[in-house]
Amino acid sequence: MNLKSKKYWLFDMDGTLTCAMHDFDAMRAQLELPPGVPILEALAAMEPELAQQKHQQLDDMELDMAAQAIAQPGSKALLNFLCSQGAQLGIVTRNGKAIAHATLAACGLDHFFTSETIISRDCCTAKPDPAGVNLMLDRWSAAADAFRSWCFP
Repeated sequence: MNLKSKKYWLFDMDGTLTCAMHDFDAMRAQLELPPGVPILEALAAMEPELAQQKHQQLDDMELDMAAQAIAQPGSKALLNFLCSQGAQLGIVTRNGKAIAHATLAACGLDHFFTSETIISRDCCTAKPDPAGVNLMLDRWSAAADAFRSWCFP
């Protein structure tokens, strides 16, 4: 498979383009959520008023972490190379849009992406739901079948 010829590149952010720094167990404890349950799913199961408060706490925690974000070694070089080849770049993240922008800015990757090419939990149902991937493919006017043929065996 020749990856150099691929036009569309969709990335996760935390732990892929940026160094992973979330301690999800500590975050769940601070939010008083049950252990082992994914945070967004735990919040979705709450009463709306309590969920809104917890979402704000989560956003505050994540914005603090975003300010300390560090790019993965080699990520800038990779993104520069892909841009030089005319590739379209996008991100699908479980973070909120403002958090994604702050994270990318803190680690110097923000100039590779626009608001339209960052798909967050604010745009659609969060990963692992495929809505974010589908939304980005729609924005690119890219054929999902061609994308899946080389990305998902």
